[in-house]
Amino acid sequence: MPTLGRMSFSIAERARLVQSLLSVGPDAPTLCEGWTAHHLAAHLLIRERKLLATAGMFVPPLSGITDRAMASQLGRPFEDVVQEWGRGPRGAWKLIDKKVNVAEHFVHHEDVRRPQGMEARGFSTPEIAELYAALRTASAAFGQSSAVVELWPHGQLPIYAGDRHAAERVQIHGDVGELLLYTFGRPVLKLDFVGNEELVRRRSV
Repeated sequence: MPTLGRMSFSIAERARLVQSLLSVGPDAPTLCEGWTAHHLAAHLLIRERKLLATAGMFVPPLSGITDRAMASQLGRPFEDVVQEWGRGPRGAWKLIDKKVNVAEHFVHHEDVRRPQGMEARGFSTPEIAELYAALRTASAAFGQSSAVVELWPHGQLPIYAGDRHAAERVQIHGDVGELLLYTFGRPVLKLDFVGNEELVRRRSV
């Protein structure tokens, strides 16, 4: 596989996720409740190829379009869905892939890996930098917290979120990938908390 110096994290992680999906098979469980690997592959493809169906993920009146699109992809061979998504985005998605898909690809890759008992991965310095940038954006999820939320990725400057004027502070220390998974509401392998974790609130990001 080419090094990150020749491709963005989102492109490299797409290729790695394709391999993981094909390895575990269509019926493998994921961290997304009620979803198999086939459901996850269908979601990834629809998100980039079906505009109205994508909108239906966030706009309830359009949810029926999303449901029909999902049913259509689930009716296709799993390998075809995975390989089509793996060929990469089209149109405008190509322009925003490097920015919007870092967290999407990483989190969903771990959604596949973790139920299979796979350990946390190590990343190169450039990859960590891209994950850190994604964490800065995703930290808006802590906006409803009743404390100052300090995210302390190992080897990086802290990221501040939550109620900036609150008297209470909660520090969360760990690898940048684990912090990103926590931000997206996923179970994590190891994070260290200093302060009252109950003051931390996360909304969907």
